[in-house]
Amino acid sequence: MKSYKLIIAATMALAVAATPARADWSSSVATIMIDPGHGGSDPGAGRDGYRNEADLVLDCSLAIRDWLLSHGANSNNFRLTRDSDTFVSLDARKQMSINFDPWVFC
Repeated sequence: MKSYKLIIAATMALAVAATPARADWSSSVATIMIDPGHGGSDPGAGRDGYRNEADLVLDCSLAIRDWLLSHGANSNNFRLTRDSDTFVSLDARKQMSINFDPWVFC
């Protein structure tokens, strides 16, 4: 298995494990902040022949978003700190989390 597929699988497993099996998505308590990190001018780690970290974590985050949507969540239940190849500073990501006040941050 390629390492990026392992990273995606591990991230999905952590997000799913942190989400109750029978989450009440109508409740404001079931909230998740998904933080892909890196992006834009910060590609993260990279290596010849491999995609950069920013692309990998964004793909993982979008897959988690899609999984959440397919299991009854809506945009009131979760936020992504970025959903495209853009740079979001650590301070801005921290402030997003403070404002949203999620139950889980991953």
